[in-house]
Amino acid sequence: MGDVILTSSVVRTVHNQLNCEIHYLIKDSFRDLVKHSPFVHSVHTLSESLESTISKLEKENFDLILDLQKNRKSKKITKELKTEALTFSKLNVKKWILVQSGINLLPKSHLIDRYFDSLKGLGIKNDDLGNELFIPSSISVSTDKLALP
Repeated sequence: MGDVILTSSVVRTVHNQLNCEIHYLIKDSFRDLVKHSPFVHSVHTLSESLESTISKLEKENFDLILDLQKNRKSKKITKELKTEALTFSKLNVKKWILVQSGINLLPKSHLIDRYFDSLKGLGIKNDDLGNELFIPSSISVSTDKLALP
């Protein structure tokens, strides 16, 4: 859920500044967190077979892939789709050094700022409107059931 919220400002900003169609690839169990976004045109879910997912995505003929996950699966998908891709540095080595030695080599910039740094070549600038999660009006929660301080 955290990744959906953290990437929401990127999705909105890219949609608004490039006036483009956004497709989002996500695990099926998280699909509902993305499908109500007015900035997402289509939600694709990861199949049990990565090859099946890739086969479905190939039919879309994407112009560009923004890989904000940058893991083994997303790298394979990007490679197989043979489409220009932008990604960001997850700084895994620096995170490992911090955990193992306590030496912090990580930049002071927030993860979201690093996402936007990877998009500079497209002329994308953070709109600074923050992150968001779209919940349909059909879902309601009574505030008296919430544990508030």
